[in-house]
Amino acid sequence: GCGREREFAITPAPKPKNVVVVGGGPGGLEASRVLAERGHHVTLFEEKSYLGGEFRVAAQAPRKEEITDALRWMIRQVYKAGVDVRLGTRATAEMVLGLKPDAVVVAAGARPKVPKLPGLKKEKALIARDVLMGQAVPGQRVAVAGGGAVGVETAELLSLGNKDITVLEMTDQVAADMTPDRRYWVLDQIAEQEVGIVTNAKINRVSDGQVTISHDGHEETVGPFDNVILALGYEPDRTLIDELQGKVGELYTIGDAVEVRSAVEAIREGAEVARKI
Repeated sequence: GCGREREFAITPAPKPKNVVVVGGGPGGLEASRVLAERGHHVTLFEEKSYLGGEFRVAAQAPRKEEITDALRWMIRQVYKAGVDVRLGTRATAEMVLGLKPDAVVVAAGARPKVPKLPGLKKEKALIARDVLMGQAVPGQRVAVAGGGAVGVETAELLSLGNKDITVLEMTDQVAADMTPDRRYWVLDQIAEQEVGIVTNAKINRVSDGQVTISHDGHEETVGPFDNVILALGYEPDRTLIDELQGKVGELYTIGDAVEVRSAVEAIREGAEVARKI
């Protein structure tokens, strides 16, 4: 064994409580499953019409089938454990408090960062996760702002549809946050599909489909593009936590609501918190 089984064994709760979990990403799913299996009454709110959060988004990238399997298992367990799942519902403080919970776990994830760049709104900017999920369909010529994992995976997926893509990355390398083998495959794939990559590129403004960047010490313009896709990372969404502070007996935050980090971390935290309640 790995020596952590005892730590993760599920023991019945001394006293069943009424617990609300907000956010159906990996952390929220794991917390809900463990809480329900310990005998608590659990209500899970998820604002999207599907469970899985960013984990579900990550699974859309090519060669990520193992994520899909893990996710399916987690979702099945949550329903099997009897969690009251409410999809398509953005939980407000009022809604949560209306259920008179003994404890609340906020796993509300993070919002994509949208910079205040001149011309961005008008120029049909899309969010990378919406593109990966098929909820937003860009035109033929696309600029991807941000060359981290999400940006290059978006570029890879779109390049398979024969789109003309340019990735604009502020630092000196793309896909720096990926595992070495995954990075190798993705970069190999996008090179084969002739995806353009511009590093050390800071976006200054967007107008008439043209993107003006600072690059190697001078300003230049690239484009024109039909859409700019934003893959500039995430920022924690703390709205609900701040509104619930001091109003519930036990309040916990896990996963991306604390800071943006990996699904594995969020799952571990979900399990730990669920054992405390």
